Amino acid sequence: MARAYLLLENGEVFAGEGFGASGERVGELVFATGMTGCAESLTDPSYAGQLLCFTFPQLGNYGIARADMESGRVWPLAVIAREYCQEPSNFRCELTVDAFLREHGVPGLAGVDTRRITQLIRAQGVMNAAVTPNEPTEGLLERVRAYKVTGAVAAASVGEPVKLEGRAVVIGGGNVAMDVCRTALRL
Repeated sequence: MARAYLLLENGEVFAGEGFGASGERVGELVFATGMTGCAESLTDPSYAGQLLCFTFPQLGNYGIARADMESGRVWPLAVIAREYCQEPSNFRCELTVDAFLREHGVPGLAGVDTRRITQLIRAQGVMNAAVTPNEPTEGLLERVRAYKVTGAVAAASVGEPVKLEGRAVVIGGGNVAMDVCRTALRL
């Protein structure tokens, strides 16, 4: 894994190791506290435009099972974890989180103090940040400070009604409503 960084809008920098896709992403930094549900969180449309920091210390220990996906894509712009498990142990595992993020073009950052990051967010409120494979610059910090989540509703919505087979359901809402129906069809 190559060196990567998290740059917060307050100027604080966390150095760690990159995984997933390579690249720089700027977004709103938020955290998830679940001990399970990695695939569900990664594919949850409510994380559109955001960098997702997992508070549970290890990410990827049971890998990704596509049946657990909430939608057909990864929504966070980047993923942050304390420790990344490269060898999952679960009979349902179809691929690693690293491979899943690469498949969807999403960078990850591991080896950073996610507890400290979470404390900062709780104390100062949601803030913008960047995940980057390069040493953070003043120019990047300016981009981070100027970032605004835009178009999230349009991005997370379907363009036209979708009919799901099995239990004739027609949805004209968005991916979240469709995901509820997809989950119901699996039951």
